[in-house]
Amino acid sequence: MGSIRRTHNPLLRDTQGTQTNPTTATVMADTGAIAKAGRYDVRIVAAATAAARVSVQHRNAANDDNVGDVIVLRLAAAATAAEYLLTYDVVASERVRVMMTANLTGDAEVSIFAERLGY
Repeated sequence: MGSIRRTHNPLLRDTQGTQTNPTTATVMADTGAIAKAGRYDVRIVAAATAAARVSVQHRNAANDDNVGDVIVLRLAAAATAAEYLLTYDVVASERVRVMMTANLTGDAEVSIFAERLGY
C-alpha cells in the first residue's frame, strides 16, 4: 500500500495562464517570495503547441540573480502537459520561477506548485 505525505505547509502555486506567442524572458510562472526557509518540492506542469524551451530559475531574495544552476526544460509540441519535480533548498524570500528561453510562435502554459517538506 502506498503512503500519502501529509504536512501542514501551504502549497504555493502560480500560473500566468495560456500565453500566446510568448517572447524570450517572459515569466510563465513564479512562486513569489517564499516566506519560510526550508527544502521544497517544486512541481512544474508545462505544455506548448509548438516545441519550446523554458528555464527553471532559483532566484535570490532580491530577485536579481540566480542561485545555483538554471535548469532548461524542452517542451514538445503536444496536446498533453509534461510534469517535472525538482527539489530546492530555499532561504527566506527566495523564489523559483519559470521563464521562456526563446520566442515561441504558438501557445504555452506553465504552472508551478511548491510545498515545503517537513514541518
